[in-house]
Amino acid sequence: MKFKLDKRSLIVVAAVVVVGFALLAQGWGGADGTQEQTQPLDAGAKRACDDFGAGREDAKTPAARLQLADKVVKSTMDTENEAVADAATALGRDTDDNRQWRVHADAFTKTCRANGWK
Repeated sequence: MKFKLDKRSLIVVAAVVVVGFALLAQGWGGADGTQEQTQPLDAGAKRACDDFGAGREDAKTPAARLQLADKVVKSTMDTENEAVADAATALGRDTDDNRQWRVHADAFTKTCRANGWK
């Protein structure tokens, strides 16, 4: 069986390949979906990142961690930066588990930095 493409079919196939590569280059269709979307820090997001940066070292107990998480979440009430707001919400989870707290705290710091903080 022979396979032969006419000129029109060849152009369509080439266009699909070019569009596919363009989408991959922009990050669409990534295998693990871990590409972070960044937004500039507005006043609420910056305040949340600053609050967290100032209080992280002192948040050694579950109660102190929860208090810090509450303060950070309140700061994000005025932000349109969803990445920072979502990471702030995650801070309130697992405040009694040292390992999980560090995971959420590191993720929040990474999100702040990815969006232009310090």
